[in-house]
Amino acid sequence: MEAMATVLQLVKRLSDCPRPRVLPGIALRHYHDSRDIPTWLELRHRAFARAKPGVQRWTVADFEADLIGRPWWRPERLWFAMAAEPGGGSPFAVGTVVLADRAVGGAIVPAVHWLAVAPTWRRRGVGRHLLETLETRAWELGHREVFLETHVGWTAAARLYESLGYEPATGGIPML
Repeated sequence: MEAMATVLQLVKRLSDCPRPRVLPGIALRHYHDSRDIPTWLELRHRAFARAKPGVQRWTVADFEADLIGRPWWRPERLWFAMAAEPGGGSPFAVGTVVLADRAVGGAIVPAVHWLAVAPTWRRRGVGRHLLETLETRAWELGHREVFLETHVGWTAAARLYESLGYEPATGGIPML
């Protein structure tokens, strides 16, 4: 019970289909295959390396259990925000988000899972772009609410979510 006090549960009600803004220099792509796992793990590590409270560094097995091992997992539910190298080099991942399913009041609802943006790319619209894309997909799937959890100590994340219309949720939102 005590751990729940550190979790902030939020919900956003979608009144119409979100329209992700174009973000110059950023292209989104989905997870392709297991070769993307190290990229995702490194991005997650960089994004949360200085978070207070911190998160444990994950392994491939952690990724497989928390994402690929879930009944809702589909490669098109994980997005990478890719930035181009200056001078036309290979694109590199600067953000990611996963669309998960949660059980809420007997219904299955979409949830933001593992939004992560590389520290040097924060406050440039990457997180907003990823969330708007996830919300658009939820809308296309027929959902009119999106849930998420974050740690109460991650105030910058909470401010982002609130600026996008997320409000405190009532009741629990357990992961499937």
